[in-house]
Amino acid sequence: MKRNKLAVGIALSTAVTTVILSMILNSWAFTQTLDGFFGLSVGILLPLWVLALTYMGHYLWPIDRKLGGAAYALAGFALVVSMPHLADGYGVLGLHWWECWSLAIVTDTAQVLAKLLVITVADRATRSRARVTAKAVKPVAKRQRGKQYQPVLAPALAG
Repeated sequence: MKRNKLAVGIALSTAVTTVILSMILNSWAFTQTLDGFFGLSVGILLPLWVLALTYMGHYLWPIDRKLGGAAYALAGFALVVSMPHLADGYGVLGLHWWECWSLAIVTDTAQVLAKLLVITVADRATRSRARVTAKAVKPVAKRQRGKQYQPVLAPALAG
């Protein structure tokens, strides 16, 4: 349990910082060609879409693999769009092209992996609680079932 809390804490801090950094860098890159509110909005929304689509894929996968796969594919396409803009944003800092691309890949994939870790730990905790609850309820149900179906004779029929 303590390990899960540490892992979730690290993943949340990684996700939050990489999403904020991604929003800033994407906004810098998008406002170079789409000056104003629209470029800023796309730069902010794109990392959020990646996270939302990742969550949708994880949620849908056990229910419908085609829909889950489609959500993951859309997240992948959003990453493909995001990475060049992140690399351009890192380029504003004066880094070499290979450093910009390396950091863009790390930034985008770190936020996805962090989100998947948080979702996975939350799912496991929910399943674990459900198993504990089911174990606690089953013995009571078995005991009551035997009493429930015992025949009761009315006093008039007994005599």
